Amino acid sequence: MRRPAGPGSYRRAEESFETSTRLLANPLAREEDIAELEGWTLHRLRHSALTHDAERGPSTPMLLARSRHASVRSLERYARPRSRRGRLV
Repeated sequence: MRRPAGPGSYRRAEESFETSTRLLANPLAREEDIAELEGWTLHRLRHSALTHDAERGPSTPMLLARSRHASVRSLERYARPRSRRGRLV
Protein backbone atom coordinates (compact mmCIF):
# COMPACT_ATOMS: atom_id res chain seq x y z
CA MET A 1 0.00 0.00 0.00
CA ARG A 2 1.29 3.47 -0.88
CA ARG A 3 1.71 6.10 1.75
CA PRO A 4 -0.19 9.33 1.14
CA ALA A 5 1.92 11.93 -0.62
CA GLY A 6 3.14 14.53 1.83
CA PRO A 7 3.58 18.20 0.95
CA GLY A 8 7.29 17.75 0.16
CA SER A 9 7.18 14.31 -1.41
CA TYR A 10 8.66 13.40 -4.77
CA ARG A 11 5.30 12.10 -5.96
CA ARG A 12 3.62 15.40 -5.08
CA ALA A 13 6.39 17.32 -6.86
CA GLU A 14 6.02 15.07 -9.91
CA GLU A 15 2.26 15.65 -10.06
CA SER A 16 2.65 19.40 -9.65
CA PHE A 17 5.38 19.64 -12.31
CA GLU A 18 3.43 17.53 -14.80
CA THR A 19 0.25 19.55 -14.27
CA SER A 20 1.96 22.93 -14.53
CA THR A 21 3.77 22.03 -17.78
CA ARG A 22 0.79 20.72 -19.73
CA LEU A 23 0.34 23.81 -21.90
CA LEU A 24 4.11 24.22 -22.34
CA ALA A 25 4.42 20.62 -23.55
CA ASN A 26 1.43 21.07 -25.90
CA PRO A 27 1.77 24.61 -27.28
CA LEU A 28 -1.00 24.20 -29.88
CA ALA A 29 -3.58 22.98 -27.37
CA ARG A 30 -6.42 25.08 -26.06
CA GLU A 31 -6.48 25.96 -22.38
CA GLU A 32 -9.91 24.37 -21.94
CA ASP A 33 -8.39 21.00 -22.95
CA ILE A 34 -5.76 21.10 -20.19
CA ALA A 35 -7.29 18.25 -18.15
CA GLU A 36 -6.79 15.84 -21.07
CA LEU A 37 -3.18 16.82 -21.80
CA GLU A 38 0.05 15.33 -20.50
CA GLY A 39 2.86 17.55 -19.30
CA TRP A 40 6.55 16.91 -18.80
CA THR A 41 7.86 14.71 -16.02
CA LEU A 42 10.69 15.19 -13.55
CA HIS A 43 12.32 12.16 -15.16
CA ARG A 44 12.31 13.93 -18.52
CA LEU A 45 13.75 17.05 -16.89
CA ARG A 46 16.54 14.93 -15.37
CA HIS A 47 17.23 13.31 -18.74
CA SER A 48 17.51 16.73 -20.41
CA ALA A 49 19.82 18.05 -17.69
CA LEU A 50 22.17 15.08 -18.09
CA THR A 51 22.17 15.47 -21.87
CA HIS A 52 23.04 19.17 -21.63
CA ASP A 53 25.76 18.41 -19.08
CA ALA A 54 27.24 15.79 -21.41
CA GLU A 55 27.20 18.26 -24.32
CA ARG A 56 29.41 20.62 -22.30
CA GLY A 57 32.04 17.88 -22.15
CA PRO A 58 32.70 16.97 -18.52
CA SER A 59 34.49 13.71 -17.80
CA THR A 60 32.60 10.45 -17.54
CA PRO A 61 33.36 10.13 -13.79
CA MET A 62 31.89 13.61 -13.27
CA LEU A 63 28.70 12.68 -15.16
CA LEU A 64 28.44 9.44 -13.19
CA ALA A 65 28.73 11.39 -9.94
CA ARG A 66 26.16 14.01 -10.95
CA SER A 67 23.68 11.45 -12.21
CA ARG A 68 24.32 8.93 -9.43
CA HIS A 69 24.49 6.14 -11.98
CA ALA A 70 26.60 3.13 -11.07
CA SER A 71 27.63 2.19 -14.60
CA VAL A 72 28.57 3.95 -17.80
CA ARG A 73 26.06 1.79 -19.67
CA SER A 74 23.11 3.14 -17.68
CA LEU A 75 24.44 6.68 -18.05
CA GLU A 76 24.56 6.30 -21.84
CA ARG A 77 20.78 5.88 -21.95
CA TYR A 78 20.35 9.33 -20.41
CA ALA A 79 23.31 11.34 -21.61
CA ARG A 80 23.30 11.24 -25.38
CA PRO A 81 25.02 14.45 -26.43
CA ARG A 82 24.48 15.90 -29.88
CA SER A 83 26.87 17.82 -32.04
CA ARG A 84 26.03 21.37 -33.06
CA ARG A 85 24.43 19.96 -36.23
CA GLY A 86 22.01 17.84 -34.22
CA ARG A 87 23.67 14.48 -34.80
CA LEU A 88 24.35 12.09 -31.94
CA VAL A 89 28.00 12.03 -30.91
